[in-house]
Amino acid sequence: MTPADWYRARAAEWAGRRDAAAARGVTLSRLRLVSFLGGVALLWWGIAHHQDLVTTAGAAAIIAFGVLVVVHARVIDCVTRAEVARQINVHGIARVGRDWKALPEVPAPPELDLDVHPYARDLDVFGHASLAKWLGRPATIHGARRLWEWLLAPAEPEEIQLRQPAMEELAVKREWREALAVEGQLTTLSPAELARFLEWAESAGQAVPRAMQGVAMLIPPTTAILVALFVTGRIEDPWWLIPLAAGILLSLGFAVWMYVAFDRASLGERAMRRYATMLSLVCHEPWSAPGLVRLRQAMCAGGEAPDVLSKLARIAGWSELRRGAPIVHFVVQALTLWDFHVYFALHRWRARDGRHVRGWIAGNDSPDHRIEHVGEEHAPARHRAQYGAGAGRRACVRECARHAAGGSANEHPGPGLARARSLVLHGGTRAVETDRRRG
Repeated sequence: MTPADWYRARAAEWAGRRDAAAARGVTLSRLRLVSFLGGVALLWWGIAHHQDLVTTAGAAAIIAFGVLVVVHARVIDCVTRAEVARQINVHGIARVGRDWKALPEVPAPPELDLDVHPYARDLDVFGHASLAKWLGRPATIHGARRLWEWLLAPAEPEEIQLRQPAMEELAVKREWREALAVEGQLTTLSPAELARFLEWAESAGQAVPRAMQGVAMLIPPTTAILVALFVTGRIEDPWWLIPLAAGILLSLGFAVWMYVAFDRASLGERAMRRYATMLSLVCHEPWSAPGLVRLRQAMCAGGEAPDVLSKLARIAGWSELRRGAPIVHFVVQALTLWDFHVYFALHRWRARDGRHVRGWIAGNDSPDHRIEHVGEEHAPARHRAQYGAGAGRRACVRECARHAAGGSANEHPGPGLARARSLVLHGGTRAVETDRRRG
């Protein structure tokens, strides 16, 4: 099966999954409406006419509505995931066929001056029918920056020797690359959001005094005990109002500081889970290339990165109660001081694992830009084994350039070919000077 055939088959498969999930979503939306309206009607009728069985049926319908909401959200996520996967494979078809109009644009770095850079303009590194567009748009902003570094700056020979076996190993893992690409495309974070999160993760400040952790653990059980004593008649006065009021006042006093921490710590529960999934794909794959083995080891520094980020996603999800259900949050906060417990859970996570996050995300973005599209359709992975050193490698470079440009490498003679060789082999300007000295 050719790469184009594989992409077409995958695009058709994902389109079928998308349509099936969309049909299930329509059914679930109708069931949600029926369960909610039916539940409300049954509750009203049962309470008004003192019919316990009808009231129970109404409560069951409302519970079913809540379950359907969760299931429906998962089905919508499946529809989105299938459409993203289909689009990735459609771009693969366009890339193999050099259909430049169908490929997404890949912007050049804002600080790049094409008139100053030694080869970026000459080789069409960026632009409409360019090397960057052919490689594809990276999934994350850090992946884009890493791609810019690779295309616009020289690399050491040792680094090149690590990249090439990694490319060969990744080339045959089509489904794995597709899965990582999907998660990357679904993780939509702005550089400002990610920078704010990393700043929080690496900071050591604490806006809420540590003593409040003990207070938050003491007030709720004290309130519960006093309520129980009051209800059972052991005490006559409602002393439980004192710790309850104290908890509410403390919550109001520290709410601003805790919510600022929640906003900085949370990239959104889904975003954190998608990052955890991407890291899991990297960490749990049995690699053999030294560069990929080193990458996996970096992901395990300080603990298993996917597990640690999944834990943060759970804590961040707990902090969203104030937005998802404000009325419920007020009651829960008054009775349990919920936000204080979430705040200190975030603080413990940051103290233990926060310093490792930047390295994990940077390491994950290292393969992000290079694996989505590296495969049999790419000339370097397919032709490098056919050529040796010297003139044979020059022929390989000409073949790579022909595939990238959709034409003949001989159309770019002289220094252009030397720069193409340096670019394909990731040697940058350093390799350019080496080729020129060789004549």
